[in-house]
Amino acid sequence: MSHNEPYSGGAQEALPYPRGAFYILGGYLLERFTYYGLFGAAVFYMQRVLMFSASQSSTIKATIEGLIYLAPIVGAVIADTYSGKFRLVLTMCCCYVVGAFIYTLSSATPLMVSLTATQAAGIGGLLIFGLSAGLMKAVYSSLGPDQFIVPQQRQSQERFFYFFYWMINAGAFSGVLLTAQLRESVQCFGSDCFLLPYAILVGVMCLSTAVFALGKKKYREEPADPMLVRAVVCMCRAVKLRFASGAAPVHHWLDRAAVTNSGANNLDLISDIKKTLRVLRTFTTYPLFWALFYQTSTGMVFQAKRLSNHIGSYRIPAELTSSINPLLILILIPLFDLVVYPLLSKLQVLTSVASRMTTGMVFAVVSFVIYGLINMQVEQTILTNQETGIVLYNSRPCQVTVMPWLKRDIKWVIPANGQMEETILISEVNNTAAFPLRFTANCGLDRDQMEEITLELQAEKVTAVIIDPLEVTSLKPTLDYIKDVDAEAKVRLTVLLNTAVHSSATQQYILNYRDMNVTMNVTSGKSNFKKLPPHEYKIIDLQSNVVIGEVAVEQDGVYDIIVSPTAKVRYFPLTAPADVHVLWTIPQYLLMTIGEVLFSVSGMDFAYTEAPVPMKSVMQAANLFTITIGLWIFAILTAISAASQVFIHRPSREAFTYSLLMLIDTMIFFILVRHYYKQQKLEKNAHLSRANLHQTVSTLDRKPSFGVATSNSNPAFEEDRF
Repeated sequence: MSHNEPYSGGAQEALPYPRGAFYILGGYLLERFTYYGLFGAAVFYMQRVLMFSASQSSTIKATIEGLIYLAPIVGAVIADTYSGKFRLVLTMCCCYVVGAFIYTLSSATPLMVSLTATQAAGIGGLLIFGLSAGLMKAVYSSLGPDQFIVPQQRQSQERFFYFFYWMINAGAFSGVLLTAQLRESVQCFGSDCFLLPYAILVGVMCLSTAVFALGKKKYREEPADPMLVRAVVCMCRAVKLRFASGAAPVHHWLDRAAVTNSGANNLDLISDIKKTLRVLRTFTTYPLFWALFYQTSTGMVFQAKRLSNHIGSYRIPAELTSSINPLLILILIPLFDLVVYPLLSKLQVLTSVASRMTTGMVFAVVSFVIYGLINMQVEQTILTNQETGIVLYNSRPCQVTVMPWLKRDIKWVIPANGQMEETILISEVNNTAAFPLRFTANCGLDRDQMEEITLELQAEKVTAVIIDPLEVTSLKPTLDYIKDVDAEAKVRLTVLLNTAVHSSATQQYILNYRDMNVTMNVTSGKSNFKKLPPHEYKIIDLQSNVVIGEVAVEQDGVYDIIVSPTAKVRYFPLTAPADVHVLWTIPQYLLMTIGEVLFSVSGMDFAYTEAPVPMKSVMQAANLFTITIGLWIFAILTAISAASQVFIHRPSREAFTYSLLMLIDTMIFFILVRHYYKQQKLEKNAHLSRANLHQTVSTLDRKPSFGVATSNSNPAFEEDRF
């Protein structure tokens, strides 16, 4: 039986399940595993290997991913009008392997001649394999349903979409998990290792290509149908005739193209295009949802870097949080299909596609409100130009009392081996160049004995004071108390009672974690701040090659490490990392994922059911294009906020701004979709009126048949026709 042969009867599902569908499901599972494994860690990779900033990494990733979602339109046109689906997918799989290999090669930094070469290989490989994935995306997904004969296998075809979407998210979750775990647990080239997981993913993509190619003889392909091309030609002709001299007025601008140059009737095509354009108008509200959703793999990942991530001795990699979404999808899709929707149907709630999409958008708004509230909890207080800060570290085994003003009855009490932070108004300081501090001299019996030092204070900066058993010293005022914008940890090393304190000689200390070594150059007893990944480091004196202590550096913290002959090695947080646990992000991911299920899946259903039969593939491509626009909107907004620094150190404001925009967008969508259904109802009534009139005229003109039935006398035929 040919693929398009009409069904001749018999029970549904009598035919065996098409074997080609298994090859497509398996091949796409492995392809999604590779794609999300490489793309899931792309932001971190661009920061730590390609040396881009956080905002640059987000902008680059959003722009490239926008191109990836634009590519399906091009791929669909090529496959439908020229190459065929199998040939295009196989070609793109091969290009995919090449791009993934180049991208992986950029992680082998010793082989790269320069940072520019590393960046070129990284971005170039990302573009090649990303665009290859995009070009075959719509073609791959449409080839699957082509394997089923309808209506015999309509039920199996419907279930295939569930399997296909489930495979996408299973691959996404597994790919991100593999990259995160191997990058965190394996070191190569003196840093976190990207080469090993990326090399494995290249092998997985080779396997995906082989699986897809092996099913060649099992596949069934729909014949080419260049509906998109004919629609574009028709619209261009209508626009051209609109500006032609002597153009007659028409009800709709497309009606001018009702007759082609060859004299053929174009009415059916024009009717399809009109309906398509009405659906596309509702699509204009989709991009903002995707701009918010995209932050589950960018902004929310950066948020996770600022949160506490320990569960016992296990450290949760920040990028692993982006896998919460596909994991929840794997759970929620069958849950909604088997439990939630049947229950809501009984309650007569959210029974329409439009109501589900609107509710999904509301869930996105609430998700971003929670996202903003969590950001508020971890945002750092930045000193103004009217303030200065003092941080006191007490390395002594006893309590220390500090009197900051000699003529005021103000005392600061610092516990043993503790610290204290104070903010002072500049207006309350008589001499910022020599601010006096008195404190208890030692931990002996003469606790009343006091000693005094003077500090240099500067507006907007923090001055650290080290109270050691044998020495008290102050460090220069610094702005480095401000957390790193990329959420990396920062450390500074101070060496007390050492010859380096009294000379300009430079000593070197090593912070070692497995195969990673971070060199700290100490001049006159002090080093500059240096960024490094969060780990438990051993401190090695390079001159004696002896381990003198250990420090546990947490993500997003700013630390002072103090080396003293008496207290050995101690470290204090100049700015402590957040104490909000990363598991508190689960509610925002859950709400956003519920929003995705309601909005995205229902949106696909809306685009498919409301589109004319010959234009369904066009509408699916247009639906994917809204994701592209959403990613570009996100990239533009990110670039603007980075340039203007309007949200610098205040990500909560950005989250609340997005939630407000999404709320407005939801109201616009609600208005548009109500208008759409109103127009559909009016046109349906008008169409039925014309059909009834046509049927009446046909009945009056019909000759007696003397009992012989004509095809038009069948009411079912008329119902199907109109």
